[in-house]
Amino acid sequence: MRHLIDKISNIFQKSLVRDSLWMILSQGSSVLIQAVYFIIVARVLGSDDYGIFIGTTALVAAVFPFVGLGSSDIFIKHVARDPTLFRGYWGTTLLTSFLFVFGLIPITLLIANIFFPANISLLLVLLVLLADLLGLKMWELATAAFIAVDRVRLAAQAKILYSIGKLIAALVLLVFFTDSNVAVWGLLYCIGSILPALISVLRVNRSFGNPIFDLKKYRPEFSEGFFFSIAASAETVNAQIDKTMLVSLASVEVAGIYGAGYRFIDVGYTIIFAVMSATYTRFLRHGASGIKDGLKFARQLVPVAAGYGIISAIALIGVAPFVSTVLGMDYAESANVLRWLAPIHLIAALQFIAADTLTGAGLQKLRSGLQVTSAALNFGLNLYLIPQFSWYGAIWATLASESFKLITLWALVFFYKNKEELHTQNL
Repeated sequence: MRHLIDKISNIFQKSLVRDSLWMILSQGSSVLIQAVYFIIVARVLGSDDYGIFIGTTALVAAVFPFVGLGSSDIFIKHVARDPTLFRGYWGTTLLTSFLFVFGLIPITLLIANIFFPANISLLLVLLVLLADLLGLKMWELATAAFIAVDRVRLAAQAKILYSIGKLIAALVLLVFFTDSNVAVWGLLYCIGSILPALISVLRVNRSFGNPIFDLKKYRPEFSEGFFFSIAASAETVNAQIDKTMLVSLASVEVAGIYGAGYRFIDVGYTIIFAVMSATYTRFLRHGASGIKDGLKFARQLVPVAAGYGIISAIALIGVAPFVSTVLGMDYAESANVLRWLAPIHLIAALQFIAADTLTGAGLQKLRSGLQVTSAALNFGLNLYLIPQFSWYGAIWATLASESFKLITLWALVFFYKNKEELHTQNL
């Protein structure tokens, strides 16, 4: 018995396990918090206004990855390998990100004015832009700063704080604005995003020192960062573009039903993101010596990813009959969204492992190209299927594009692994 206790103790002392547990704890707490605020907002707004809100956030989410052109990933890459560079690249990351935020806001407003129906207010779009470009980016940068120096506990706390901000906003909506419209929620959502994000950035400064703004010494590596942005944007398109297209090609009510169902899918993603956040710097370190070492590390995660994907699929099918009980009869059809998309977490978990293996080995450009191809496939399928099959078409497009990406990412990993082995043999 003593031997077993010592073995378990040794497992939990390992940094990877400890970091993963911190992120899972934060994600689990955030899931519960987000579930409460999601239920409040969905019930108060109703399917029509909730559809407007979801369509707007989906558009902004597609723009978000271009804020700073991958500067946070470049920051993590440099600091994970040399922590003495922290303050310099922290300053570069902050400065470039803020410049991009205020450059992208008018462009996105113009796009929304052209493509959104007249019942979606540009004021709402502006408020969501401030929340999900400025607020979300500040939080993302703070989280990246903590992860870059392996302070995963602080990153986990920042995650919980950010979720609490949204919950407080939702409670204010419920208590003081029961007859509110979606624009009121947009204002509360904006405040609930920016304030906790600002607190997290200030905590980074207090913990590691104020940023150094020296773009000559710490250059914003836009050429490499561009491919990180492309990859992130492609991932966002795959996850979000269907909601925006449902608003344009179907109706806000359909977008609300689909978006509400997809929120349950988003809950399942939190565990995947937690583990991948905790392992990201390790992929970079293992991959520095070649894709073979990166793949060796990746294989340790595959059984866990597969097991989680199967459990998640069973859970989604089990939860589906209770969706209308939780959210109201406006969302009764959302149950079918959960049933159809039940395999999505299995596909995604295995997919992210292959993708980070490529990134760690310096093959980000290939990863980005493949993800863009998948996003284009998703867009094309949505354009064809949504007018004919409504949100069922969006589901089929998502499953097809995500499966394509899973297969091709792993094909690239093994192709370059074999190529590396052949090169080593010929030396």
